[in-house]
Amino acid sequence: MTRDVNVLLPVARTRCLAGIDRCRNEGLDIRVTSTLRTAEEQYALFAQGRKPYGTVCYARLVAKLPRIEPNENVTVTKVLTSIHQFALAWDFAIIVDGKVSSDHSLYLKAGVIFEGFGCVWGGRFGETVPGRGDGWDAGHCQYTAGLTLDALKAGKRPK
Repeated sequence: MTRDVNVLLPVARTRCLAGIDRCRNEGLDIRVTSTLRTAEEQYALFAQGRKPYGTVCYARLVAKLPRIEPNENVTVTKVLTSIHQFALAWDFAIIVDGKVSSDHSLYLKAGVIFEGFGCVWGGRFGETVPGRGDGWDAGHCQYTAGLTLDALKAGKRPK
């Protein structure tokens, strides 16, 4: 799993970088935590909290992800196939006083900024992604130009 924004497709990368710059200008310290994921990485993340610890450790080994402790075997994603796998999504954290913040108002501020660049912010998934009534994914943004996951799986890409 990479944190490198440069692996995003250009249409997503330009929006991601513009959003980060605007967030920083607004006083938000944004750190990208995940961009492109392989199918193996996504499966390993999906297995967490759903599969026994040994199975998760093996999946993480196959995906070349670091081992987790038993108490870390908790759900971290709700999807087996992700927009991350198409280089159109990024996860981020907001840093306050050297630590990852859990202040939803800061993520809302960042989300609104990214939305201003045409992105879908995960904090609105219950509102903006049909069939996703699961609420907050506050540290997630994506840009698909309106393409669905099925369209991406069929090989379509935003222009």
